[in-house]
Amino acid sequence: MKTLSERFDAERMAYLLPAMGGAFIALIAVVILRYPYVWAGLITIGIAVFVFSLAAKDFRNYWLGVFALVLPLDIRKALFGSDQIRALEVIYGFPLGELPSPILYLSDLPFLVLMVQWFFQVIFRKQKIFFPKSNWIALAFIIWSGISLTNATAFSYGFFDLMRLVKFYLQYLYVANNIRSKATVKILIRFLLIGMIFQGLICLDNYKAQRIGHIFGNLFGQQAFSEEDVKKYEQFFSVGQEGGGRLRASGTAGPINAQAQYFELLIPIAFSLWLTMIPFGRSSFDFACLIFGLTGLILTFSRGGFIGLAGGLIAVLILSRWVQLISNKKFLTFFLIGIGLCITVTPLVYTYIMVRPEATLARIDLNKVGLEMIKAHPIIGVGLNNHMVEKPKYDPKDYIIPMPTHNRYLLIASEVGIPGLLFFLGFLWLTLKTTLRAARTEDRYLASVALGILGAFVATLLHYLIDHLTFHTPLTMVWLYAGLVAALVELRANPSEKVS
Repeated sequence: MKTLSERFDAERMAYLLPAMGGAFIALIAVVILRYPYVWAGLITIGIAVFVFSLAAKDFRNYWLGVFALVLPLDIRKALFGSDQIRALEVIYGFPLGELPSPILYLSDLPFLVLMVQWFFQVIFRKQKIFFPKSNWIALAFIIWSGISLTNATAFSYGFFDLMRLVKFYLQYLYVANNIRSKATVKILIRFLLIGMIFQGLICLDNYKAQRIGHIFGNLFGQQAFSEEDVKKYEQFFSVGQEGGGRLRASGTAGPINAQAQYFELLIPIAFSLWLTMIPFGRSSFDFACLIFGLTGLILTFSRGGFIGLAGGLIAVLILSRWVQLISNKKFLTFFLIGIGLCITVTPLVYTYIMVRPEATLARIDLNKVGLEMIKAHPIIGVGLNNHMVEKPKYDPKDYIIPMPTHNRYLLIASEVGIPGLLFFLGFLWLTLKTTLRAARTEDRYLASVALGILGAFVATLLHYLIDHLTFHTPLTMVWLYAGLVAALVELRANPSEKVS
């Protein structure tokens, strides 16, 4: 039997090691950025984050909050020389997914701290690893994606994108295993929604200033568009017909359509929490998140985001009544308001959707390219992240910029084959079923979060029909949500853990 001293040392090491790991990772982050003029600021921020973590009541929740807050910043660093990357891009073109290099994202740093602590618990505390039902089909998708590399022309493009998939899987598994209390769920959701408020404000500021590009400019290696670029690609950036209007806005979660997907992944959660609150409208925070998120999404002028979100919000409203989180009176009230809005804004919505008709017509041709790739390589595809490498063979047209198939399902099938697409769809289907199970908990807050996540998945699945959406922040959130709903089901099965 362990002595009191041995128990104390074990407890201390459980928190000391992750804290030391966090400090080490923060210092590495400063070094790899290699920009002397930002060192002072980065060191100050890194030290502040580290010191605050020592004072936090729950070390794990603290770093989970940091991870959620920095996720939409999309600050990243390629660990290989840029000359090597550019040389490959000249040969094969710009990849859709990960660059042909190990990439370190800002959000990877707090996640590494969390993983260090979890591995410590698994190895030294013999903590069991929980594998959700969707885990096995997720692994099948990743393994099949790896098999597709046997057919890849640009192997490095596919390999590093596969490493990104593995990272997403680890994040999914971490969330499924380590969110074991309602308090932790609240922290994760609260910080994700705070991030959405900031993104809404950034979009609003960018739209007012008519600014295109990353808010940090080239400070972290992000590409800022010049005036010549904006003029050249005006039909993609402009709100008006044939490039005659104001410029669309974006934040830091990725390009414009990726930014729209980011909003559609969070707005349904804010809506669900606000809608189901008793008394109604009590949560000013959720309402503020809803307003800022909607503002940001509207200013992206993303038609796919608009259509997807409409479907997601309708799903939340209907299912909220189905699981009896709202009364018949409230459901009918919102239903009638929705009908009235549809009638009132139909002309505006039509104009909104019909903006940039050239881009709409181009999608038809681009999707035919994806179908041709699938016909030629139906089993293992052309290789993960090799769609743009092979596209010139199937599409000789000269677009203003190289563009992939604008349908996520066709894109996946073209790269990893029809079996890979079926694995991906199976993973999403099992996740949706799990979400419905999680929504039937007696805890109103957890049920509302589950319904919000379901609405986010509905919005994303609809958006996938008209865009490729291969960007880091939204993809991370899809995998995080899959892990979170698995954790919510465990909380439903073990109600005693909800308030721990």
